Amino acid sequence: FLPNAIDYFTITKSAIDWDSTPPFVVGRAGYDNWLVEEMGWRNKKVALVDATQTAQMIHQTDGGGQFSWGGGTAKEKADELYNLRLAKAGNPRRRFAHGNTYNAEWETVRDTAQGRIIVRHKQFKLVW
Repeated sequence: FLPNAIDYFTITKSAIDWDSTPPFVVGRAGYDNWLVEEMGWRNKKVALVDATQTAQMIHQTDGGGQFSWGGGTAKEKADELYNLRLAKAGNPRRRFAHGNTYNAEWETVRDTAQGRIIVRHKQFKLVW
């Protein structure tokens, strides 16, 4: 799908200080990017693994094709942008540069010869 639309998280309870996590609305824009940036980029004790190649996920949209903006459930633009306001609190220039799957240090890949999925250090490609 998109590297900034993260649908699946597997973490330990102690991976993040949940008491200091903003009260996001799950499924709206920004909460997933904030979690990835806070846990996988800023917290070096957490290994960020991109399972895009091996985990089949369905990214649901609403009837209008909206990804995570609330679609028909959003009352107004302020409702759609609720998570983004929370995520940027204290840092209005925040753009989630590291809150996507491109920045994962690890990835899962299929080892077809052995019939298994392995985790390996990601092979970065510079794109200009």
